[in-house]
Amino acid sequence: LMVLDVSDALSYIHSKSIVHRDLKPENLLIEKVTAAVCRLKLGDFGLAMVVTEPVFTICGTSTYVAPEILRETGYGVAVDVWALGVILYILLCGFAPFRSRDRDQEELFKLIKQAQLHFPSPFWDSA
Repeated sequence: LMVLDVSDALSYIHSKSIVHRDLKPENLLIEKVTAAVCRLKLGDFGLAMVVTEPVFTICGTSTYVAPEILRETGYGVAVDVWALGVILYILLCGFAPFRSRDRDQEELFKLIKQAQLHFPSPFWDSA
């Protein structure tokens, strides 16, 4: 349900032509509705903007940045959906889909631009 909350929030801001551009777990706020129910709220709109044409500014957090941002070919609201996919991947297996062994940002960006997803065993065996 929490991923649905974020998806609904993105759907709403995207319907207003707003792109968040920095979707990551640190920018998701937890609201306790009842003792058994929590909701996620989208926070930190510091990089958000209204999109009326392709954007070329490179921004966001390295792990969650979409390939089109790095390619500098212009992007829109879909970059938020990419970031949500990265969050979901992490929730399901415990680590990010694109990782540099040496924490090298250039290598990380190259992997993101290639967008080759892997689902290694045993982390994905029961997903």
